[in-house]
Amino acid sequence: MTRIRLFGFLALGLCVVGYAGMGLAILLGALDVIGVTATVIAAMALGVLGEIGLWAAAGCLGLGLFQRRKALFARLFGQRAEA
Repeated sequence: MTRIRLFGFLALGLCVVGYAGMGLAILLGALDVIGVTATVIAAMALGVLGEIGLWAAAGCLGLGLFQRRKALFARLFGQRAEA
């Protein structure tokens, strides 16, 4: 597995952790386990973390797909592969 794909999957894990934590913070706030201020701060921080993971994963995994497709077209049309 290449470094780009590995980083993409790690970022996808960060996305899942961030959004799940945001949902948990909102649930705990709705059940009055934590206060409103703590709910908003935790949900915002974890939501931003999830969003960063989402964009990083999309960029890395999309780049990997683009590179494989580019190599496939190069082989198909008989072009030399770039170093």
